[in-house]
Amino acid sequence: MTRACGLSDRATFIRADALDLPFDDGSFDAVISQNLSMNVPNKEALFASVHRVLRRGGRFSTADHTQGPGGAPVYPVGWASTPAISFLITPESMRRGLQDAGFRVLQWLDGSAEILSLAAAKPSVGPDGNRPPLGLNIVLGNDYPERQANLWRNLQEDRLVYVTALVVKT
Repeated sequence: MTRACGLSDRATFIRADALDLPFDDGSFDAVISQNLSMNVPNKEALFASVHRVLRRGGRFSTADHTQGPGGAPVYPVGWASTPAISFLITPESMRRGLQDAGFRVLQWLDGSAEILSLAAAKPSVGPDGNRPPLGLNIVLGNDYPERQANLWRNLQEDRLVYVTALVVKT
């Protein structure tokens, strides 16, 4: 994809373990994570790993689904087919974990309503009544419609809260 966009000389991809990042301490000014932490059982190690590779004053932006007050989520969802491979924590636990790792919260938002409004505006099928040829259905497989419907339901029923956060390494 980077070649198609003319960015091959500006992007590098490294496959690594998020709990043991292969970079020196203080290597980065910023780290971005989207839809990752719900796949990681050890949040403490994840936050510590990100903290370690950031320079002092470096920023970490994360956006993840968390456990909402409405009860256990209905599965399957995009990141997990069953609860056995989903590692949700509450927004409060996430915030506390980031602070315990040495971050100061700059911004903390519940983006659940925004996701739901985007979902309402974006049809899941094309004008011909079929799913678009390019989309998450390619990655998530034949049960994509069920996973997507469960995500919307979980957000509507407050089973999930989509947290977006910006924190700084102190």
